[in-house]
Amino acid sequence: MTGRTRVQIPARRSDVAYFERVIRELPTIEDVEGVDANPVTGSVLIHHGEDFVSIIQKALDKQLFDVTALENARPGPVLTSRLAEKLSETDHLIHEATHGRFDLNSVVMVGLVGAGTFQILRGAVLPAGATLLWYAFGIAWARSPKVVPVNKEG
Repeated sequence: MTGRTRVQIPARRSDVAYFERVIRELPTIEDVEGVDANPVTGSVLIHHGEDFVSIIQKALDKQLFDVTALENARPGPVLTSRLAEKLSETDHLIHEATHGRFDLNSVVMVGLVGAGTFQILRGAVLPAGATLLWYAFGIAWARSPKVVPVNKEG
């Protein structure tokens, strides 16, 4: 399986007969590997090979759905892109608010040390306390300067 694409069909929401037809006819198109439909949400999940464009064209030919409305639509940023952007903004705000003494990584590291210490004090050394301290150590280690041995023989 190469990919999967969700097609929203809000105009057909709750139309069970329509979605039964889509489930019956869409798999007959070459390169469609599977179809899941949900009439309640008005969506179809298409599991497909590489040539999704031809699948859409053949679905249009079968009058299963029309995607012409998508031509002018701009997709929103992917969740991970939005999350990375927000984390970067948060890092910048922390850096500015602390006059460069802290950043997001250092705040997370301190939080992990605190949470790990709390878990150990309450008796949950393994796995909770040790795991949290291990993650804190990982952040500290990744950010620490590395010592490179100098070859004195020359």
